Amino acid sequence: MTIKYPVCPNCAYQRNEYDKLVHQAMCPACGIVYAKWQAPSDKSLSTEPPPDVDCSDQKDSFCARLLDVFFSVPEKVDSLAFYGRVIIFVLFFIWGCSFIFGERDWVSIGGSFLHNVNLPFHEFGHVIFRLLYSAER
Repeated sequence: MTIKYPVCPNCAYQRNEYDKLVHQAMCPACGIVYAKWQAPSDKSLSTEPPPDVDCSDQKDSFCARLLDVFFSVPEKVDSLAFYGRVIIFVLFFIWGCSFIFGERDWVSIGGSFLHNVNLPFHEFGHVIFRLLYSAER
């Protein structure tokens, strides 16, 4: 659910056409997130924009939908999903630190499946730069 305000309830900033790069759920001037500013007290309230806002000229572009996916604030977060993501993040963090602080040997780097993902891009870089180097001469 994205709550959109034509005027910010915190600083009274009115959005204009230059604010299209800022997500609709955030104030471009003070940076508050409207959904966190004031939660609706009644569940029966409509989530549609206020009647004085004309939404007919707003288009649902890909960027707007993508920003809505990443910056929307869910009303309720499942605790199992949240703690599962925390555990996965910690595991990837520890794994990444083992690469950063570990030794540069075949067992730690070459034995990882991510090495096989990175290897074709690395080797293709050699081909590209060899072609660019020979074209320069």
